[in-house]
Amino acid sequence: MSRTGRRGSAERGATRAPVSPGSNPDRIVLRDMRFDTPEASAMFLSFRYRHASFRGVEGDGVRLPSNRESVSAMASSGGMVYKAFRNGLMYGDQQSLMAGGGLFLGLIVVFMFTQHLFIGGENMFSSALNGVREGQVVLAITNIVWLIAMLAALPLLMLFVIGDLVGFRFDRSALFDRQAGKVHVFSDKSTPIAPWRYTLKTYDWACVHAEIDTMAMLIDELRQPQAGLRVVIMDQPGGHTVVDHFLLGISVPAQHIQPLLDTWEHVRRFMQHEGPLFASPQDRPNSALGRKPLWRHLLAWPAEYLCSGPDLVKLGWRRKNPFIAFGAVLWFFSLPVVVFTFLWGFLPWLSGLAKRDPVWPADILASVGGASLSGKELDAWRDLVPGKADGQQGSEAAEQK
Repeated sequence: MSRTGRRGSAERGATRAPVSPGSNPDRIVLRDMRFDTPEASAMFLSFRYRHASFRGVEGDGVRLPSNRESVSAMASSGGMVYKAFRNGLMYGDQQSLMAGGGLFLGLIVVFMFTQHLFIGGENMFSSALNGVREGQVVLAITNIVWLIAMLAALPLLMLFVIGDLVGFRFDRSALFDRQAGKVHVFSDKSTPIAPWRYTLKTYDWACVHAEIDTMAMLIDELRQPQAGLRVVIMDQPGGHTVVDHFLLGISVPAQHIQPLLDTWEHVRRFMQHEGPLFASPQDRPNSALGRKPLWRHLLAWPAEYLCSGPDLVKLGWRRKNPFIAFGAVLWFFSLPVVVFTFLWGFLPWLSGLAKRDPVWPADILASVGGASLSGKELDAWRDLVPGKADGQQGSEAAEQK
């Protein structure tokens, strides 16, 4: 099931609670509220201006309460858990979904230099030389300038190609370690010279809090506000200095921010020993964040291409725009090109196959319970909520003091 489908199924089963903060305006209990309408979401985003405790430390973010306080009546991983362990949840980002562009550009350049082998004629080198010999000055100069430009851009192009083939699956990945009360953050720092370089930092769970921030994204030719969940790490519990931060989950429309609260509630319950690995039978690790099957990659872009034409027709009719309507006509005559969109799906698959998963040291894997869970082993562990270790209880008591 897709991330959107999982969130939708979870939301359909949720009980709608009143949206009003209650009789005491200074005491807002997010768990008793739902922010799945434009009005309720706008009210939530206004908390950062009306209440100092909700003011984020970065930008205009809305800071969520401490890790000990529930922010939602339900919990959902949001489809962003890549792997589950006995005492750990590994989240990944969306960088893996944007791969393949460098390989595509490289393939175009290779074809331009070798097209004579497929469609006949001369290559760029011989065409430039023959133009000089035959006195075709304009053609010769054009070929030479084009050739020099291609050779000059070749090093930069190689960097894009190498970027699709080396490095790690995710740009940043977070492993929430329930047993140790830690958050391990893996960052891909690979370069063409050091293809497998990375950094790994570990933070105390007590130094972590979450914020919801908004951003403007271009969707269907319109700038639409989106909201995202950011995990912020302070220098100490209750501190004021940010030492790190990373995004958790996918962005959602700013008019419907409840899924972000559900995602953070899932992490919070898990780390506070209040909830299991997954709260519902439909929720589980999302393999789409990793290496998707080849057939799913191959069908992704043809499906988008085939759906774009009817969307252009509807948009052109709604706006009475002749340019959009002309684009729809061009789409109809370019339908044979859909065959080549299969290649655009193959290249991200190849990139994902070449890249490695984040590397976790043996001591961290031992802390989260060994190898990741799947199948019957995952079903056996998904509902268990072990108690807190003595060391972690002592740490939390010190934080409360």
